[in-house]
Amino acid sequence: MILAWHKPLRGLLPCYTFGGVYRDCQDVVVARQVAHVCGQPHEVIKAGEEFLSRFHHYAERAVYLTDGCVDVRRASDLYLNERARTIAPIRMTGNYGSEVLRGVRAFKPSRPLSGLFSQDALSYFNQAEETYHSLLLGHPVSFAVFKQAPWHHYGLLALEETQVSVRSPYLDNDLVQTVFRAPKSALATYDVCLNLIADGSSVLRDIPTDRGVGREGLGGKVLRKWEETLVKAEYAYDYGMPQWLARINHAVSILHLERVFLGRHKFNHYRVW
Repeated sequence: MILAWHKPLRGLLPCYTFGGVYRDCQDVVVARQVAHVCGQPHEVIKAGEEFLSRFHHYAERAVYLTDGCVDVRRASDLYLNERARTIAPIRMTGNYGSEVLRGVRAFKPSRPLSGLFSQDALSYFNQAEETYHSLLLGHPVSFAVFKQAPWHHYGLLALEETQVSVRSPYLDNDLVQTVFRAPKSALATYDVCLNLIADGSSVLRDIPTDRGVGREGLGGKVLRKWEETLVKAEYAYDYGMPQWLARINHAVSILHLERVFLGRHKFNHYRVW
């Protein structure tokens, strides 16, 4: 969406996407197409063997640099942004776009495993869940900008800004004011986002997103279902693997079923690392 309206001169903006070692994830596939259409250079920065060989260093630094606002799982983000700094000192990011324009919630309460905590502690989890749902009663943009962004996204932003200067156009005051005035129904679908892209560049509008959004007709519906299935499968075979699936996966570990799914939408795979 940003490139659809910015229309920079060809070759002016160095573009990059964070990727993994198993395959090109959908973010990489889409970004490469967008950069090609816009005539901009593009490269993939991978979290692979070099990062893993120095994992201890990046894990320790990530926690230290953010005063504990991120955990060791963000070690790869420190490494990747360190690499990104060699390409450009300023990073223009599309972060917060889905939250502001479509009301996407990036975090929600989840129940702990039964028996993990005492009954006395469970009451505090219940209070936290009630507090969370009470915050959703207001305007979705208010929740995204004034609560979700500073509470949930701050740690990653603080880590990124130790390496690069981050620009987040979707938090622009004028844009946020405009979305506040829009009817809530406008945030319920992808229509506004797709129309904004189409008005800026019809060619970019024809490129489907990493989730298959943007392709029309039956083929588009099938693509979206397929990508959503892959997202859930990758989550299940990575850090979201439930205990019952872990037992099955261990029994058939010789098949390495995780290789079928890992790397399609994510570049971090700490469960297998």
